[in-house]
Amino acid sequence: MPTVIPTLELIRLRARQGSRPGDRNDDCRLALVIEGGGMRGVVSGGMVAALEHLGLRNVFDVVYGSSSGAMAGAYFVASQARFGTTIYYQCLGGRRFIRKLNLLSRRPVMDTSYLIDHVCRDVRPLDTSAILDSDIPLNVIGSSMRHRAPVTISEFSRDEDVFEALRCSITVPGIAGAAVPYNDDFLFDSALYESIPLRTARAAGATHALVLLTRTRGTTREAPGLVSSALLRFALRHQPAEIVEDWLQIHHGYSREMDEIRNAESGACPDIHAQRVQLDGTPGNVSQLETRPAVLESAARDGFDAVFSALGLDGFIATQVLGGSFRSGATAGIA
Repeated sequence: MPTVIPTLELIRLRARQGSRPGDRNDDCRLALVIEGGGMRGVVSGGMVAALEHLGLRNVFDVVYGSSSGAMAGAYFVASQARFGTTIYYQCLGGRRFIRKLNLLSRRPVMDTSYLIDHVCRDVRPLDTSAILDSDIPLNVIGSSMRHRAPVTISEFSRDEDVFEALRCSITVPGIAGAAVPYNDDFLFDSALYESIPLRTARAAGATHALVLLTRTRGTTREAPGLVSSALLRFALRHQPAEIVEDWLQIHHGYSREMDEIRNAESGACPDIHAQRVQLDGTPGNVSQLETRPAVLESAARDGFDAVFSALGLDGFIATQVLGGSFRSGATAGIA
């Protein structure tokens, strides 16, 4: 069985061998699975920056990303992970991207057009040609309004396809504008139906998964209280009633996803082995609407260090990388 070898051991083995996608010495299929969570995606951004710094891009066979985790995955596949992570604390701070008071009006709280059409194209240009030509497929998860289920976007024939997929994955109806038309459907933020796309990776044949989580260890998505429920209903007041109810029950799906991760880590799943990378309980979770650059940069460093810790490489100072040249190709081997 290809899943006998633990995920971290498989990563180290492939790194030592220098194997590449499509040219392996094993029968395993290793997925990188990335959680988002609005601005909390800066944590998974720091994590993919660490993987890139360690020269580990080519140990993976496929990448799956949900919400802002899809953004991290896109920049990782394009070999721009550190470059892309700076977006959070250098481009999205203050009121440039998030305007919380807009919740009281019909205007979006999150300006996804600013992020996708300005930042990702001009300020921190995503190398979409590298994604189109990549030997590591990028799978962007969205939520289907028609089917009330997660959908995977992985077929990209032009640059615009990549940007539109990312737009779909990060658009929360009522918070970031209307659902995005896509083929014969309307898509929105993947968090509604699959915050952590391990299930999708497993269904597509992944035997191993490195799962990057943005919530701190020991925390989960809580059921909304009376005030939160009222605010959510107000924000989603122009959406179909069944979609609103799905959002109010989102914590149940998240709990199931975490159970699946724990089972895959423990060996209880016969067809996949997973290893999560997650921050410890201090500091607490970064808010989905965090806008303070210093807090965001610190969270990126925490995510960076979490990867080093998971790989047994404690003691590396993330500032050396995240504060340096984000286009550089410096690597540090783990063999």
